[in-house]
Amino acid sequence: MLQITADGAWTVTIAPIATAPVASAQLSGAGDAVYRYEGATAVAAVSHDGSSNFVLHQSDGAWPDLLINEIGAYQGSVPLMAGPSLLLITADGAWTIATS
Repeated sequence: MLQITADGAWTVTIAPIATAPVASAQLSGAGDAVYRYEGATAVAAVSHDGSSNFVLHQSDGAWPDLLINEIGAYQGSVPLMAGPSLLLITADGAWTIATS
């Protein structure tokens, strides 16, 4: 179920999880994104250059794990659990995620 409150134009796209792009070892983008993570347990080096909220969740379908929730620019490292899972990114600026 979705409940959407907005004061401007918006759209919602609902698609099967299988259609989400698979996360590579080096990801980059700007704004919100969703990726399938199919890798092993890893450490992710993460950066964000926006000025508002930056959030990274990892969800295995049971409950999302909040990895990062910062306002503004961010640079740090977080552990990723082994996949399969989803990486859910909320950002207002450019970001990178590199796993090792």
